[in-house]
Amino acid sequence: MERYVIVSVTPSMSIIVNSSEAIHVNTVLQYYVNVSPNITLNALINGTSSKFSSGWYNAGTNVYLKTGIIPISNGERLLVTSVSPQSFTVNSPVNVKVTAVTQYLVTINGQSSWYNAGCKITLNASVPFYDIGMFKGTYNVSPGTTITVNQPITETLVESINPLFIILIIVIVIAIVVGLIMAMRRKR
Repeated sequence: MERYVIVSVTPSMSIIVNSSEAIHVNTVLQYYVNVSPNITLNALINGTSSKFSSGWYNAGTNVYLKTGIIPISNGERLLVTSVSPQSFTVNSPVNVKVTAVTQYLVTINGQSSWYNAGCKITLNASVPFYDIGMFKGTYNVSPGTTITVNQPITETLVESINPLFIILIIVIVIAIVVGLIMAMRRKR
C-alpha cells in the first residue's frame, strides 16, 4: 500500500479564484510497513534510536530493526530472536516477520531467573527428615512438584516440624519410660 501525504499548499491563505491561479501542492510518498506479530521493536530509523511498529513511513526511510529484549511488565518480557528483513530502505510496502519468545520472571527462594513460556520447572528442596516443606506463593505446592511457566512465579520454601516426627518421639519416650518402670519393678 502506498499513499501521498500533503505536506504544504502554496499559497497557504484562502484565495478567491476569478482568474487563473497557480497552486503548488507538496506531497510525501509513504509506504505501509507491516510488522507481524504486531509488536513495537527497538530500531534505528535514519540513524536515530527509536521505536518501530506497523505504520506508514516516508519513502527513502532507512530502517534497522534490533533483536533483544522488549519489556512488557515487571514479570514479563519478549525476547526477539530474529527479524526479517532486519535492515531495509522503505521504497515499497514491506512485511516484517518477527520471531519472539515470551518469557516470565521466576523467583524461587529469592533467586530470580527468566524462563520461556511453557517451560517446566521442578521445585526441589532438601528438607530434613523431622520437617515438612511446602512452597508458598503462586502455586503452593510440595517439593518435587513440576510446574509450567505461564505467568510470573514466586515461590518460597516454608519448613515446619513434621507432626509425625513429634508423635514418633513421644511414642519412643513413652516406650523408654514404660521399659524403665517395668525394669525397676522386676528388680524388686
